Amino acid sequence: MEMITKMVLERPVVIYSKSSCCMSHTVKTLLCDFGANPAVHELDEVPRGREIEQALLRLGCSPAVPAIFIGGELVGGANEVMSLHLNGSLIPMLKQAGAFKEKLRGLKLAQGEANSLSNMVHFDDVRLEHDVAFVKYVLDDKQRKMFVDELHSTRGVLAGERARMFQLQKKKSKTNMDV
Repeated sequence: MEMITKMVLERPVVIYSKSSCCMSHTVKTLLCDFGANPAVHELDEVPRGREIEQALLRLGCSPAVPAIFIGGELVGGANEVMSLHLNGSLIPMLKQAGAFKEKLRGLKLAQGEANSLSNMVHFDDVRLEHDVAFVKYVLDDKQRKMFVDELHSTRGVLAGERARMFQLQKKKSKTNMDV
């Protein structure tokens, strides 16, 4: 029991599982999809796994796997986690336990990348507008046509970058709403 107590305090979300258990797989998938990044202990793959399984049974986990701990507290098995999810209390419980801190760090990195990309696209847009003004003033009709064709191609690339930036910002906004 001491070993379990120590292990569940190492991370905000801890799952005791067996690699062959479909319910364990379901719970792991659900929590990972939320971005909770649980510590997973596959009892059929770790030394002393049988001992841990017996301790979980003594704690009241029946069946022993999956056994889910959030914030150091036993939540229960798959049924309990699914019930918490369906009644809307799983996400707040994960938030309170600090399960999304790593996800938030990733979001901050993505936000920085999106901002950097936005600044680069804006700079390129301004530069292109200056080039267009220059071309209209200096080049003859034939040179202007060649340049405008190349300009359209470049704008297509920039539009693709803008779309990528928009998708990053949209993903960030959706994830912020989920968290």
